Amino acid sequence: MLYSLALTEQAPKIFLKCNKKGVPWVAVLFTFAIGCLAFLNVSNSGANVFNWFTNITTISGFIAWIVVLITYLRFRRAMIFHNALSSLPFRTPLQPYSAWFSLIIMVLVTLTNGFYVFVPSRWNISDFLVCYITIPIFLLLWFGHKVWSRNWKWWIAIEEVDVWSGKDIADAEEAEYEIREPRNVAEKIWFWVV
Repeated sequence: MLYSLALTEQAPKIFLKCNKKGVPWVAVLFTFAIGCLAFLNVSNSGANVFNWFTNITTISGFIAWIVVLITYLRFRRAMIFHNALSSLPFRTPLQPYSAWFSLIIMVLVTLTNGFYVFVPSRWNISDFLVCYITIPIFLLLWFGHKVWSRNWKWWIAIEEVDVWSGKDIADAEEAEYEIREPRNVAEKIWFWVV
């Protein structure tokens, strides 16, 4: 994963270093080192550190889904603006309502993840930080990227979103796949589900 991120310049280039057999050893060692943190759970203080990591990972996943859902909703608006929504080969039912519903749920879960720390008898600064440190970390990384890249534009206007680049390549790849027609009611339901 780190190797492919480094290939697309989304991770440091150090992860591209490979041995003679082509194994990205720096990426493997870094991933191995993160995996070794699980052994911290052997002691009580290690259990606290492990809880920190699991909470940070969980909330990072929620934040990633929030970003994905916002990206999807903006993509959908751009497709509607360019009158290209009907050209999509696959569309899920109940859109965009299910995306909005999921976005609201993800935001609520992210913000109420540590609701128990606000009960006066359970207040603990350590638990508060465990529950909410990921949000400022994400915002710091996002703003830091804006400063580093000197890109002060927060949103691309819907009118400027390019929905056509690479469409011919995607259409050619899609044409290679066989589209099966359902033979009975069970297959019709199955094809609708998947």
